[in-house]
Amino acid sequence: MLSLDRLTALAAEWRAEADRMRRYADERGATICELHARELDVALREWLCEALKMDVAGDEIGCTEEAMRKRVQRHQYRNVGRPGEPRVRRGDLLGGTDLLASPDGGGVGEILDRVLDRERR
Repeated sequence: MLSLDRLTALAAEWRAEADRMRRYADERGATICELHARELDVALREWLCEALKMDVAGDEIGCTEEAMRKRVQRHQYRNVGRPGEPRVRRGDLLGGTDLLASPDGGGVGEILDRVLDRERR
């Protein structure tokens, strides 16, 4: 099974390959490598930002749904769900990650927070 670190390294390898191709005047190949790297980054961010129900989140870290609910109540994990329907982001379960910040400097997590805040109103 591929690890998150391996997938982020793969995106970096594709960007490095794009640089090499560009040095040899292969702009088309470089563009394709960069496109693959961006698509992988986006897919990983979406996966990490997914808001999980307590039972799914518990399964992901190896605890029960009830134990997960208690962790959210104790603020070990931030609740990104609605009142009475707690959710946690997969990326938060993994201890946060740089992938939640997009390459252009905007944080996907911050954007999702604003959207969720609007939905709660």
